[in-house]
Amino acid sequence: MSLMLGNMTKIGINITNGKLKAIKALHYIAWGNEGQPRRVRKAVGSFTGFGFDKNTEDYAKKIEDIIQNMELTDLVAVCHILDLNYSGMRRKLKI
Repeated sequence: MSLMLGNMTKIGINITNGKLKAIKALHYIAWGNEGQPRRVRKAVGSFTGFGFDKNTEDYAKKIEDIIQNMELTDLVAVCHILDLNYSGMRRKLKI
């Protein structure tokens, strides 16, 4: 059984209390769209991970999609929601 994002205490609180724009950005990373406004928090909270490994073409495509379609401010907001430390420039953001 995979752990859902919403079941991780700090992340669950951040999903509940975070700005909708940040939650939509995280939804975009997870599913490739911003989701339905009234359901986006629940959907993000139920995310259990991607169905591909880091060293695959699907992973590379996902990273490229994120780089092409998301602003740095959105990536920073997602890092805050996920309680991640980050540094670096957009293309080389280290998490």
